[in-house]
Amino acid sequence: NSSAASDVYKRQGIVTVTLLAFIAAGIGVVYQIERLPLLSATAIHAGALYLDYLLIYLLNNWIPRDWAFIGVFTLCFAVGYALIWGIILLSIRHRTNRINRHLRGGKS
Repeated sequence: NSSAASDVYKRQGIVTVTLLAFIAAGIGVVYQIERLPLLSATAIHAGALYLDYLLIYLLNNWIPRDWAFIGVFTLCFAVGYALIWGIILLSIRHRTNRINRHLRGGKS
């Protein structure tokens, strides 16, 4: 029955997207581990998110199980992750510089 198969596919999608969201939300805890260097925390964060998304996408057949498609996905993920990290880093540096100027008595 195609309706039953469609229901199973919908349930699988709901469960896997929920799992993806919880993993993505929870993996940020690596930045709270004080003894972990920032580079290590970032590598763990990026790797966990990459595997999370890739495995869920493959499981749900959202991308074909083909190395070319996985390569494109990997490139898009890496570029997107780097852009977001770059924006965050620039924002933090800007805010830190502004706070430092304020503490030294300059304009904020």
